[in-house]
Amino acid sequence: MTSAPHTSVLPEQAVHPGRFVIDELEELGWSSEKLAEMTHRSHASLLRVLRGRAPITKPLATDFESALGLSAKLLIRLQKSYQETLARLASKPEMQADVDLLQRQTIPWREFAKRGWIRDLGTDIERVSELRSMYDVDALVDVESGRHRAAFRITQNTRYDSWALAAWLQQGEWQVLEAQWESETEVSPRFNSALLSESLDEMRRLTVEPDFWQRLRSYCAKAGVHLELVPHVRKSGANGVTRWMDDGRPLIQLSLYRGWADVFWFTFFHEAAHVLREHRRNVYINLDRVPREDDAEREADDFARDFLIPPEHWLPYWDKVRCSRANIEYLADDVGVHPGIVVGRLQHEKRIPYSAHNDLRSKLEYDLLGAEAS
Repeated sequence: MTSAPHTSVLPEQAVHPGRFVIDELEELGWSSEKLAEMTHRSHASLLRVLRGRAPITKPLATDFESALGLSAKLLIRLQKSYQETLARLASKPEMQADVDLLQRQTIPWREFAKRGWIRDLGTDIERVSELRSMYDVDALVDVESGRHRAAFRITQNTRYDSWALAAWLQQGEWQVLEAQWESETEVSPRFNSALLSESLDEMRRLTVEPDFWQRLRSYCAKAGVHLELVPHVRKSGANGVTRWMDDGRPLIQLSLYRGWADVFWFTFFHEAAHVLREHRRNVYINLDRVPREDDAEREADDFARDFLIPPEHWLPYWDKVRCSRANIEYLADDVGVHPGIVVGRLQHEKRIPYSAHNDLRSKLEYDLLGAEAS
């Protein structure tokens, strides 16, 4: 009997040792904030390590050993292996193909670096590695070809940048993971459509509240819905998106594109309609000013419009009165919504010009909502 020669199988993907720290946190039921406190590190710098955007140095490995019981020597060895794997992969044709792609495509990596989503380490090979980590792909060509799971169904004739849009979409999934690491929001383990439906009236009342975000997120979490606010990426054109995560729960992801509160609320209830109707098969990306070409999208539009201002209030009212400021405020108070929502609908239906009554509309900012605008 002849033994087969031993062959060393080299990894095809570089796994950052921060992943092992994440696994240990989940095993212990700890948040990343607790780990930051125990290691005397800033939470932001610790998150960069957990997401593979900064190395585990020897001092940090020692701190992890003290806090978590993980072997510092093992973490240092894993960090070295990670760097060696990156160097080896850099010499492969796939890396060169990605470097060529980075040089010929207008991937907005500078904006990603400014937001802290990647590090700009100075060379194209390092930028490719950072972008692969951010997009959660083995190769950037997967994003370009549409095979990337976060690319979803971006239409070919859209004027929006698919690289920016895919990054915005992927960031929503990263934030879901971060919320779980930080125990920031306890999302019910199962989606409960009835509970979400029962909460809608309370959510609509939040349109008049200036600091509604955490309460809105809490209503969604109790119904088993992930809700994430991700800063708009220039040229992505995205107001919102709904998709179902691997854990069987839906994710509603929103931006503050253009900043208007009435647009935000319309988008939220539009996405809530997709969730309530359990449109699981497709991913619905709400792109700014792109005509709805799908029955489910039009259905979600109708739901958001009629839930925010029910037809029994809207139709008889505007058939009889003029669109004055006093009438707008009266209707908003009667329905229980912010007057800007009435103005936004009047503008959309071309009953008033887009320049009219904008003083009744309000704008939202990430920091004022208590949401992290990373």
